[in-house]
Amino acid sequence: MKRLKILVIILVVLAILFIYMIYWPNKASSPEQNVVTVTEEGQVADQSSSDSEGKEILEMLARLKTAKMDTDFLNKKEFKSLIDHSVELIEEPVGRVNPFAPL
Repeated sequence: MKRLKILVIILVVLAILFIYMIYWPNKASSPEQNVVTVTEEGQVADQSSSDSEGKEILEMLARLKTAKMDTDFLNKKEFKSLIDHSVELIEEPVGRVNPFAPL
């Protein structure tokens, strides 16, 4: 019975160490590994990682940053003829701070 307890403790410690090594990054990694260069065309340059999803996201972000929006529609009569149908909210009295507190 004592051997079983020792074995279980050792297995738990090894499992914790294994999870720690998987989920926390290596402290000795150099900061240059996290540098990504994006060209003016929105392409990721000099990325040695094979993480294609991350590369796609960075390229999409670069394209979004360089996107230009045509705002001429704001000056058209059709846009200016739109009517605001929003409803003004009336200020209501606030209830108790804790509604579950005893009376």
